[in-house]
Amino acid sequence: MIGNQYDDDHTTFALGRCFALEAMAWRSIGHGVDLFTAAENLFNVKYATAATPVTQLGLPITARFGLRFEWPRR
Repeated sequence: MIGNQYDDDHTTFALGRCFALEAMAWRSIGHGVDLFTAAENLFNVKYATAATPVTQLGLPITARFGLRFEWPRR
């Protein structure tokens, strides 16, 4: 949830508020290696991230996946 906010210090360019749902899941596959997947903006909400000089929108629904490594401590 992002509340009302502005893109400038004079509170001239309002960005509004929004709710963007994100999710992440992972599973350990052994020896410090995890397999993960994540998704952002699951409801594909259009929301402003900047308003100067033109309105810029945040990412649409986005997904990613990969491997995460944790090196052993010495």
